[in-house]
Amino acid sequence: MHRSSVLLASLLLSFHGISYLSTNKPTSLIPQAFAQNHPNTNTAPANPVQLYIQALQNKNISLLHAAINAGLDIQKPLTNDGITALMGAAEFGYTDAIKLLIEKGLDVNQFTPDGRTPLFFATVNNRTEAIAALIKAGAHLEVIEKNGFTPLIIASFKGHTEAMKLLIHAGANVNATDKENRTALAWAVANKHADAIAILIKAGINLNLANKLGSTALIIASDMGYTEAVESLIQAGAKPELKDNNGCTALWWAAANGHADTLKALIQAGVNIEAINKDGKTPLMLTAVHGHTEAIKTLIQAGANIEAKDKNGFTALDYAKASESKNKQEVIYLLTTLPKEPIDLFVLGLKNKDIKLVQKAIANGLDVKGDLNKDGWTALMVAAQYGHTEAVNALIQAGANIEAKDKTGWTPLMFAADNGHTEAINALIQAGTNIEAKAK
Repeated sequence: MHRSSVLLASLLLSFHGISYLSTNKPTSLIPQAFAQNHPNTNTAPANPVQLYIQALQNKNISLLHAAINAGLDIQKPLTNDGITALMGAAEFGYTDAIKLLIEKGLDVNQFTPDGRTPLFFATVNNRTEAIAALIKAGAHLEVIEKNGFTPLIIASFKGHTEAMKLLIHAGANVNATDKENRTALAWAVANKHADAIAILIKAGINLNLANKLGSTALIIASDMGYTEAVESLIQAGAKPELKDNNGCTALWWAAANGHADTLKALIQAGVNIEAINKDGKTPLMLTAVHGHTEAIKTLIQAGANIEAKDKNGFTALDYAKASESKNKQEVIYLLTTLPKEPIDLFVLGLKNKDIKLVQKAIANGLDVKGDLNKDGWTALMVAAQYGHTEAVNALIQAGANIEAKDKTGWTPLMFAADNGHTEAINALIQAGTNIEAKAK
């Protein structure tokens, strides 16, 4: 089975060959376009187009006046693709030129045949002063170009944080989507712009909007292994249990791609590690197929069900045996040897301070009343020794004997006191343990 690359392909496409979004460097469309449409500009010093270009390049308002006086038609597109004098000024971030051209009657919301406005050109090139001037002059914030990108989506795609702040402050719709239903947040995540993500979260963007594939920003981040974004999104309220069109959760995608650190972040957030996709496959099955050993360890140690079966009756071990992964033998070894018994899960939970593993051990039949070793230690004594207060409370709630004694007469309270675990001591006292009990 081969993991489809449809998700990332859909997210990281090259905007159908639109080169002006493929780099964070300022574009220079205007000079090249004008040179192509006005080939004699280099030989005619008084040519209005050449004067205009020089005015933009040198930010010289006198040259712009000279270009206009020499016959520059500012009311008409200056290139075959519809770029106007105002768009050129916006691209170069020449605020004085923008103000002059608007004063002379140019429409601040004029657009090229593919929908690009002056605000678009300013945003692509991160010209913050130009953006502010255009907004002040009445630039439409929600205008879209042919792919459905608003200025805010473009700024987020590029990671232009100051531009984003200007647009949001002016009232840009943070939940606007492009033609594939991708939000500004989806693009910020896809391009790993952490500051842009933070700005959008603070602005109150809907964290759970999905694109046409059903992928939320959290699913995208998990698919990429972008753990920092996963943690930020969950903390901000993103729903980790949402599924895409194939029934896959964020954790499922993290597992499918072997992102162990991302898996840990999702598990820590309480995500269901047994969530299945439309084919009934669990995250563990996917890690087994692809030989993601660290992800397998993470899932098993979190209590993943190794015996779970998909719609065809296959387990993770079945998939591992049929896999062509170079890690096939190691995966089989992990699936047959890693902790599965309640006592193993319990100890692992204490060592990692993971209450979910402790609860899993209790649910799987951990003996909470009997002795765990030849010295007469009970599970509650071990939890008290580790100072794992949540485990102490869970065991008490499950019926553990708070007055049990080992072969030397020590109680759980004594184990907690001997190791200086005050919270565990308080939990035991609150449960009613005898503080006067004595060892042999």
